[in-house]
Amino acid sequence: MGKIQGVFPPLITVFNEDSTIDIDSIKKHIDFLIEKGVDGVAILGTTGEFFSLSFEEKKFLVENILAHTKNRIKVIVGVGETNSSKAFKFIDYLEDKDVEALLVINPYFVVYDEDTIVKYYSEICNRTSKNVLIYNFPTLSGFDFTYDVVRRIALNNNNLAGIKETVEDIKHIEKMLKIKDEKKDFSVFCAFESQAIEALKLGVDGFINATVNFAPEFTVNTYKYFNEGNEELTKEYFDKMNSAMKVYTYSQPLLQACKQAVYFRVLKEDKYEKLPAYSLSEEKKKALKNDLQKLNIL
Repeated sequence: MGKIQGVFPPLITVFNEDSTIDIDSIKKHIDFLIEKGVDGVAILGTTGEFFSLSFEEKKFLVENILAHTKNRIKVIVGVGETNSSKAFKFIDYLEDKDVEALLVINPYFVVYDEDTIVKYYSEICNRTSKNVLIYNFPTLSGFDFTYDVVRRIALNNNNLAGIKETVEDIKHIEKMLKIKDEKKDFSVFCAFESQAIEALKLGVDGFINATVNFAPEFTVNTYKYFNEGNEELTKEYFDKMNSAMKVYTYSQPLLQACKQAVYFRVLKEDKYEKLPAYSLSEEKKKALKNDLQKLNIL
């Protein structure tokens, strides 16, 4: 299995008025992202509202996105369930699909101990031939993957391919990178734009960050110019990447504001939300649009 690296937006899920999936808008968004140079997309993550989708809706997304991308880019698929039977059913379904990796979050709401988490991920790795990425998002999942826990899983399972670090502490990421000393193809992805340059200097392999949905060129070029050794352009695009985070302030959770930015820039029209999410107020939409204009992407 090859090393996973690059820029992967955690793709939003667009809905119709009746809460069904608006696949045509999603395809349009993917084409925009491909044109801007992303390496792939990560679907059914937090920004993709995996928690609001049924098994059939998830299958519908996977099948349509894989058919549309046609190997133009790589596709990472999120697996997030509190019910292990549902998680295993989805993993089994994905076994014959052409996906780059499974991005798996730990069982949440009820928080398990470290030994249980190690066993759970080992069970998943043994169940599939696909690359498995750990999704570490402790503020939402309630469990923070330590270096020791990840190392135990990684060294005992060949297809444990890496981790997405949605953590504020850069030292946490730095420690996770030490797993590469024993497993060279282990990939570490950063999720927060503000950490980008420092994380790249430490050796992260890429980004799975939400602003790529509406401002892909900022992250794509930060990553590109850093790897080319162009410090000036790296700093220029990092500053833009960091500034784009202001969009997050317009909603809780941030995914609603991120989606609105896509509606403005990519789809050119407002779309609908699926409960419990609601659209932004007109006042917030106006302020968000103004910020996109200041970023010169609208």
